[in-house]
Amino acid sequence: MVLRYQNSHLHPEEEGYQELVYKPPATVSQKKIKILEVCYTSLVNIEGRETEKTNKYAPLLERLINAGYTPEMYVMALGTSGEITAATAATLGKFGMKGAPLDTLIQALH
Repeated sequence: MVLRYQNSHLHPEEEGYQELVYKPPATVSQKKIKILEVCYTSLVNIEGRETEKTNKYAPLLERLINAGYTPEMYVMALGTSGEITAATAATLGKFGMKGAPLDTLIQALH
């Protein structure tokens, strides 16, 4: 499958028009997709908000799986009063954040 699309509102005869070609990933490792949804909620509703966001993206995840991708969905719920839960650090760890950079990011989120 090859998809062709335009990179702008220009017509083919206009200067600057370019046709871009999308080719699906060839290897299994290129078909892994990590999705991070960041949301804000009160501390007492974090689990409910995570469930709401997981349900919201379920159809997208199903379509990605059916297309041969391996999606991973993560929801990072931040408290509206600046609360950062242990789950936030664990979620960021799934994206390779650890040590001092993780600490700096958590301070910035707070």
